Amino acid sequence: MSKPYPKEFRDDVVRVARNREPGVHLKQIAADFGISESCRTNWMKFADVEDGVKPSTTAAESGAKAVGKEGLFGSLEVGKSADFIVLDRNLFAVDPQEIDGAVVLQTIFEGTPDSIWERLGVTVYRDERAR
Repeated sequence: MSKPYPKEFRDDVVRVARNREPGVHLKQIAADFGISESCRTNWMKFADVEDGVKPSTTAAESGAKAVGKEGLFGSLEVGKSADFIVLDRNLFAVDPQEIDGAVVLQTIFEGTPDSIWERLGVTVYRDERAR
């Protein structure tokens, strides 16, 4: 199996394809970078979803639909139940070595802040460094 292309390379291909001059065909961009057209197409589709250019179905939405609960959970919308945490940093923007140092600032369970800890009888100590 071949090694995946570096993210920086994929990002460059997408940037060049998106900002191409009139008359420059996507087929030529793929050839110039030495990749297949299908590879370039997949990278652009992924980048469009990642950058919010095009919507996509998340794994949570698919799971909710699979059990017939898409009206209750699976996406962040008014009126739906939400379970998530708020961290002191963006895990996608930090060095991978820093991820384990992330501090949970808040837990939302079934749409209610910190309720899971109260239900479990756990005392939550907030790390003042994260403020």
